[in-house]
Amino acid sequence: MTDQTSPGHTQADADKAHPGAPRRSVPTRRVVVIGAGVAVLAFAAVIVFVIVSGGGRSVGATGVTPAGDAGVTERERRIFLTDYEAALDYDPESFDDPEDELWAYVHRDQQWAAESEFFPIADGPPAIAQALAPSLIDPSGVVDHRLERELLDAIAQRLWAYSQDTPDAYVELVENDPNLEWNEPDPADPDRVEQHRRNLHVGVFYAYVLGRPLDPASSSRATLLPEVWAGLRDHDFLVEACGIGERGARIIIDRALAPAQLEGYGLDGKHAPDDPDYWRSNGGRYGMQMCRPARTAESWLSESPSLTVAHANILVRLRDGRLGNWRSTWYLSPRDRRWALDHMGVTSGKAVLMVW
Repeated sequence: MTDQTSPGHTQADADKAHPGAPRRSVPTRRVVVIGAGVAVLAFAAVIVFVIVSGGGRSVGATGVTPAGDAGVTERERRIFLTDYEAALDYDPESFDDPEDELWAYVHRDQQWAAESEFFPIADGPPAIAQALAPSLIDPSGVVDHRLERELLDAIAQRLWAYSQDTPDAYVELVENDPNLEWNEPDPADPDRVEQHRRNLHVGVFYAYVLGRPLDPASSSRATLLPEVWAGLRDHDFLVEACGIGERGARIIIDRALAPAQLEGYGLDGKHAPDDPDYWRSNGGRYGMQMCRPARTAESWLSESPSLTVAHANILVRLRDGRLGNWRSTWYLSPRDRRWALDHMGVTSGKAVLMVW
């Protein structure tokens, strides 16, 4: 799995999407450099964020409580915490090339707001699962109706947990799932990738939202989770609604035959949607990884010719209106025939951070 550590797409991303296309300068992109305020082991000295900004309302005007000082300027913090409404002020006609893929990312949240229907999370997990059911696709008939329903239930329970003021529902999910374990520091294995990923992405949250550096030796369960969740609540990062219908959610079940088919959140390959870019925005980052799979999908696939997987792209709306695409990949565990969360992330034009 390739770890995405920047919220912005790079020129390499554009080159990959349009091979041979001439490179364009992007005059309104601003690079915000996060200094050493994030304590991310010894390997994290500097993190660079590419954040698109433009005319319209001043960023950070509504919906976000200012954070304390953590080695970043107030202007940088306000750009990072820019509110959803600012995105609606961008005018694509003001750009030299409105069809440029990079600019399309800037307007994705505006497109999502216009084209997707949103379902209130407050209606509860059973209602969420029912509302998402029409968005589930099993083109090859890989699983039966019971397993389809169990996948929808697992996704709905996650969304419900992401909407709660306390982490209690999330803790219950993790501790009742034999396929998950807490992503705790392990002095015997300090280079474990899940730990690097946790410290990096949680460290960004600490610096920009909580206003202080992360102690990489902290316990995920005992220390980081309650502090992060309080920040999610106080700064309007909790989920209020999820997208439904053809333009709000896409959940596809398939059979993976090779590790490459575990990548891409179902937006590549023979079952890819006609417009995969609709599900991509300007930022792509992993969730803040408080838990991890007890065993990864790739490790199961190394012992079997195939593995049943599900890729979900579900739009989410935060309490202050910011939009993002919650992306997750699940697999049907050969051990207990339960759906297991393998990895997840968020793509968004504005800051949308979620706990893995």
